[in-house]
Amino acid sequence: MSLLTGFLRCFIAMSLVLFIGCASYGERKQLDMLEDRTEHYETALRWGRYDIAGAFISSKVPGHKEDNLDALKKIKITSYKLLGRNVFEDNKEAEQKVEIRFYNIDNLIEKTITDNQTWFFDEELGNWLLSSGLPDFQLY
Repeated sequence: MSLLTGFLRCFIAMSLVLFIGCASYGERKQLDMLEDRTEHYETALRWGRYDIAGAFISSKVPGHKEDNLDALKKIKITSYKLLGRNVFEDNKEAEQKVEIRFYNIDNLIEKTITDNQTWFFDEELGNWLLSSGLPDFQLY
């Protein structure tokens, strides 16, 4: 094996390692963004900032503007617990299951719901958006 052949093999191997490393970094950064977005969404819900939580919802979701924000102002969240998260292989979609304990200030009865959230990575915006809408607190 000549010196040039050895150099080329080494160069190809190093290029491959660098390429794989860059891909892994990009995927890790995207997953970190998901973690960040879901934490900010949780914070908005816990503080009763449903207007801010609504900003995490994709405008492509039919009826996303129809959520009754006035009725949601009566909802106070007492607990928000992540039960599990599944990120799909392409790192462009994720599902998250959350247990939310809350009460309505009109009746002060605490209830628990499981919110099944679907998040997707919007390539145009370069960020994660919620496609499943705000939790259904079954106001009545």
